[in-house]
Amino acid sequence: MNFIVKYSQELDIQTWLNKVWKNNYVDYGDRNKENYYKWAPKEFIDNLSIAPDKESAENIIKQYLKDSSLATFEKDNEFLVDWYGRLLNEEKDSIIQRLEKAYGKPFPFGDITIYLTTCFSCPYNYDKLYFFIGRNFGIFGVIDTARHELNHFMFYYYHCNSLKERNISIENIEYLKEAMAILTSDKKTENSGRSSQILKIEDFVKQNKNLSIKEIIDLVIENNFFANIN
Repeated sequence: MNFIVKYSQELDIQTWLNKVWKNNYVDYGDRNKENYYKWAPKEFIDNLSIAPDKESAENIIKQYLKDSSLATFEKDNEFLVDWYGRLLNEEKDSIIQRLEKAYGKPFPFGDITIYLTTCFSCPYNYDKLYFFIGRNFGIFGVIDTARHELNHFMFYYYHCNSLKERNISIENIEYLKEAMAILTSDKKTENSGRSSQILKIEDFVKQNKNLSIKEIIDLVIENNFFANIN
């Protein structure tokens, strides 16, 4: 397995659209617009969130990127693509080992593509095996994000279908997926600022971290945990 790092302005713009612009994109992370002001200018966030159509929203993003980017933006991207790629491929064995230890199963994927983004959100596409990393992240942010997103991929691969067969709703599956990220994290929480449902499950996961993920999932379901948080 290798990490392949790229930058795509088209996908970068789509990340902003998905996170801020009004649409039907489902995001189980932080959807509080007030929190976005910490990461991008208020005027930009406000204008983008009320753009009347996709074309208008894209133009707002393009202008923001033009106004906020240095003249060396493209050259810097080339440097970051190379640097992030070398860093992640040097660390891939330790990343995979931590994921395999948490799940008790082998890492089942081939090459993983990573796209740089100017957005503060780092979404992913499981079907196409890619995710985003912040263009301005430092070393620890890059590695932590890779572990976090690949934890999601492992969860989908090993547990998503069986949860659907047990008639667990997509929403509750997503809560579980987000909570399991704490098992490969160095942080006290992987879900700061997110919904109370995710945080409650994350606390439960931490309290039972000596169990296997399957055992934790079984406990959540057997104790009707979802009924107490929704």
